[in-house]
Amino acid sequence: VRRFREPWAYDDKNVEDTTRDYINLRYRLLPLMYTEAYKSYRDGSPVCRSMGWNYPDDKKALACTSQYMIGNNLLVAPVVGGETRKVPQNDYITPVSVTYYDGRELKGEPLLKTKYSTLDIDCNHVSPEPEVPVYNFSAVVEALLCPKQDVALYVVSDDGVRVWVDGEQRVDDWTEHAAMRFCAGRLTANTMHKVRIEYFQGGGEAALGLEYVNEADLTMRSVYLPHGRWMNLFTGKTFEGGKTVRVKTDDVTQMPLFVRMGGAIVTARNAHNTKAQKWDKLTVDVFPARNATDNGFVYEDDRN
Repeated sequence: VRRFREPWAYDDKNVEDTTRDYINLRYRLLPLMYTEAYKSYRDGSPVCRSMGWNYPDDKKALACTSQYMIGNNLLVAPVVGGETRKVPQNDYITPVSVTYYDGRELKGEPLLKTKYSTLDIDCNHVSPEPEVPVYNFSAVVEALLCPKQDVALYVVSDDGVRVWVDGEQRVDDWTEHAAMRFCAGRLTANTMHKVRIEYFQGGGEAALGLEYVNEADLTMRSVYLPHGRWMNLFTGKTFEGGKTVRVKTDDVTQMPLFVRMGGAIVTARNAHNTKAQKWDKLTVDVFPARNATDNGFVYEDDRN
C-alpha cells in the first residue's frame, strides 16, 4: 500500500483546496499557538490540553479522550473516521481461530494453533503465547461475525495485515508500521460474515484487533461541550454547554471546531511560511456573551 502526505499526490482538486484551507487556518491561529507555546515554556502547561485540564471539576470533561482545548477558548474535536468500539464478544459466532508461524511469511509448520473468545492482541515487547517469539512471527486468523446492526468493520494492526471479508480482499498492507486502523468495509446487520486475516509482527510492539463503527457514526461524531455557551466556527450555530452534541462529519471542508462564547481569539493574516507572516496587524475575534468574560495576552518576540 502507498500512503501520501502531499495533497497534490491525490490528483484531486478538492483535496488540495481543503488542505490549503486548513493550512491557512493554522497560520491565522499562530498568535494563539505561539502564545500557548510560550506559556508551556514558562510554566509547563501543555499547548493542546485535555478537557479535564481546563475543566477539572467536570466529570464528563475528565472522561473525554478524543477532543482537546487550545488555550481557554478553542475546542477541537478531530475527525478520524468514526468512533470505534471493539467488536463485542457476543458478535463472535464461534471462537476466533489463530494459527501462528515463525517468520513473517506464514511458511513452515505452525508453531501453535489456538482459539480466542475475541480478537484483541496487544503485546508490548512480549509474545502473545509462550510458544511464539516476541518478534518476527506471523499468523492466520479466522473469525465468524454477526453484528446486531449495520456497521463498518475496522482492523487495528501493528505491523502488516491482509483482510478478506466473505472471500473478498478488503485490506492489503504488508508493511511495518505502528498501530494503524484499516477499514474492511461494511457488515450487514443480523448476517454472518466470514473474516480471514493474515498478519505479521516485525519488531517493537504487536497489535491485532477488530473494531466496529456504527453506520451513523461514519457521518456524525459526538462532542462534549462544557458549561457555558459555544459556537461552531464553521457553521456559526451556538450550543448550550454542559451536554454532548452530535456534529456532522461527512463534509471534509468543515471540522468540529468550537469557540467559547465570551472569549476572544487573536488571529494573523495568511502566509506561505512563518518568515513571511507579519504580525504588525492582528485581528481580535470577540465572541460576546452576557455571563462570560475573558483575559489574556499575545506573546511576541519576533520569533527569532
